Amino acid sequence: MYALTCAWPAVDHQNIVLQALAISDAHLLGNRKRSKLDRLWTDWSLQMSFAMVTLRFQPDVVLNIGDVLDEGKRATPTQYTSYMDRSRQIFFRGNTATNHAPTSSSTTSTTSTTSTATAFSSLFSTQTLPHYTTVGNHDIGWRFLNDRRLFTFERDHQHASNAFFQIHNLTFARINSMALHPDAIQTPGGKKHREAIEQMLGTNRHVDVLLTHQPLYRPNDLNCGSERKEDFKNGGVTYWPASKTLIADDDVINEEYTRRILQQWTPTTVLSGHLHSVCRVQHTTSSQELTIPTFSWRMRPDPKYFLISFEKNGAMHATQCNLPHEHVFMVGAVLGVCVVVVVVCIEVCKKKNTKGVVRKQL
Repeated sequence: MYALTCAWPAVDHQNIVLQALAISDAHLLGNRKRSKLDRLWTDWSLQMSFAMVTLRFQPDVVLNIGDVLDEGKRATPTQYTSYMDRSRQIFFRGNTATNHAPTSSSTTSTTSTTSTATAFSSLFSTQTLPHYTTVGNHDIGWRFLNDRRLFTFERDHQHASNAFFQIHNLTFARINSMALHPDAIQTPGGKKHREAIEQMLGTNRHVDVLLTHQPLYRPNDLNCGSERKEDFKNGGVTYWPASKTLIADDDVINEEYTRRILQQWTPTTVLSGHLHSVCRVQHTTSSQELTIPTFSWRMRPDPKYFLISFEKNGAMHATQCNLPHEHVFMVGAVLGVCVVVVVVCIEVCKKKNTKGVVRKQL
């Protein structure tokens, strides 16, 4: 029902070269903080939401703006393998999962999932879509990056965390924004990723679309457009009120790197995540940034996603769409169960009464 109320942006399709589904902050739950029932419930909701959205809108590509996992940075090798199996089942629904996100100079290969989707979820299977994933802080760590996780994340998603790549003649850049934290260079992996971004910035090439988990610097969310104003005034458990001062290097990329990115790449469009709330902002260089809210019920009960149509120059037209509200869904489910129980009880009573009448007649 929710998918039926949303639609691609109403624009002249002759100017559109790419239609993308943009999601962020799925936060697949880990074993450390969450129960098995909670994980099963959240995985099911993510799987059904993603399947229904992709079936309904048939996007050309999926742009996943990071924090695919919730406890990726703390996971043991065995736990991480399990998390990735669940991720493939959710976003590829048990089919052969091909991540079509190439590095700057190569095309990725095909990887088969090691998990088997349930019979119920297979009903919603579609062909695997090209899926471009940006690394998030919950995937690989924060100030002191987890070097082992940096390697495994790139290996399992089959692309470099920092790279230029092309989609339909649009130039994309993807960066590990956590590597821009001042403390990141204290680990070998963090230093390597910082150097990779510095090398990319040194090219001074124009970027049509920049993908970064952390948003570019802004002081707060007060000037984020009408969609942000409609959000809860006092924020929620996993997101801030619009008036909250955003902390450089924690909430947003610091001002220095933001200035360099905007001046040296002049991105037409920037897609970010991390803050779990929507924000549309125009930077001084005329770059348009869109912060994608969370896709998960466990981060907020009213998750969302975006349908984005890109023009030839990278300019975007974006529509925000709602997923089912978790509380409304649960109330509806409980009422549905109650109705079924009442109907069954009525039928049982009818049968008993019928048998009683037959016996009296005999």
